[in-house]
Amino acid sequence: DPITLPGTNPYPTGLALDAAEQTLFVAASRQNSVLAFDLADREAEPRRVYVGAAPYDLLRLGDRLYVSNWGGRLPVEGDRTASSSGTPVQVDERTIGSDGSVSVIDLTTFTQTAAIPVGLLPCGLAASADGARVYVACANSDVVSVIDTARDAVIGEITVRTGADQLFGSGVNALTLSPDGGTLYAACGALNAVAVIRLHDASGTVLGWLPTGWYPGALALSADGGRLFVANTKGVGSLARESQHNSHHHQGSVSLIDLPPADQPAALEAHT
Repeated sequence: DPITLPGTNPYPTGLALDAAEQTLFVAASRQNSVLAFDLADREAEPRRVYVGAAPYDLLRLGDRLYVSNWGGRLPVEGDRTASSSGTPVQVDERTIGSDGSVSVIDLTTFTQTAAIPVGLLPCGLAASADGARVYVACANSDVVSVIDTARDAVIGEITVRTGADQLFGSGVNALTLSPDGGTLYAACGALNAVAVIRLHDASGTVLGWLPTGWYPGALALSADGGRLFVANTKGVGSLARESQHNSHHHQGSVSLIDLPPADQPAALEAHT
């Protein structure tokens, strides 16, 4: 049976389960909160904790839940703000969003214990196998922020661009890690490509690029790490002309990419 979210237009985005798979956590983006549903009792009211503006992705690590907030922390008195879907968010003098954050929720008390400043428009989250690092794709900064989970603080940034002279606009938005934890794959929507990044603890080096369909927005690896699955949100584009209003019905697609061996980075040139 479907789960009905409370309130008006919650706009659910990210999902996560607790360790026992008995509690479902849902990011209610337009309510600036995370909901917790008891899957054994569908009639029970969900618990709620307020986080930052427009929560997007969820990542559980043990008894902590990491939440990427598109609009950063909620504004306080004196901040420059503008309305976004009915919620005040921090903006700069151009009225462009000027903050991004990752909230940390203690699942034993279901309270927010930290709000970590990261790059702008934080989207997808990924964690190292040992849980020591959380990687945050920040679409409006063209960076991946690296969080040390022992301190819940940013310890580095990885720039994701095709070159040092490239103008802003990679749109890095989703992440996945290789099984050995040494390679990070980053979907770059505005480049129609996936960046292949060799990790060096708090930093990383872009080794090359894997072309995809139009605007990749989600990634998954096969169990052996040999094949990458890429969800292209705009896929092959709009197949029918829309004459009534300025919107389009895009046909999404999925790219399947056989990856070169990790010890043969030069093989990326066949893709790039």
